[in-house]
Amino acid sequence: MKTYFIGIDISKDTLDVCILNDSDEKELAFKVSNTVEGIEEMIALACCSGNDSSHRYCFENTGNYGLLLASLLEERQLLYYQVPALEIKLSQGIQRGKNDKVDAWRIARYAKMHEQELIPSALSEEVLFTIKNFLTYRNFLIKVRTQFKNEKKA
Repeated sequence: MKTYFIGIDISKDTLDVCILNDSDEKELAFKVSNTVEGIEEMIALACCSGNDSSHRYCFENTGNYGLLLASLLEERQLLYYQVPALEIKLSQGIQRGKNDKVDAWRIARYAKMHEQELIPSALSEEVLFTIKNFLTYRNFLIKVRTQFKNEKKA
């Protein structure tokens, strides 16, 4: 079975994704929004490359920007690695050029090269519970905001 390494460069609003196969060939590269819908779209696109058990998601530990991604991967019991950005940078040596697309490729390549040393990440139950509560509250606030906007128009 082929293994797929999915490198994700996280920013506040978007996720740049690069999927490499175990032969180091780029299967797919794309960008999605850093929202529940965007992450679900990313998982669906990654599933086209093989079954979920053959996927290795890897992304830099960016604090709050990566929490949603980590919680959704955790919820679906998908294997992922959160790696310090400095560790990835030091492993690459001196590099020229930098953009999000290239960073996603470098992260995927890092995951492939260091698969044996990487330890799968996991959120604690308490953190996961807190994130779910915040997401529920966020959705509630979005609905309330929409109601206020609609009342203002009327």
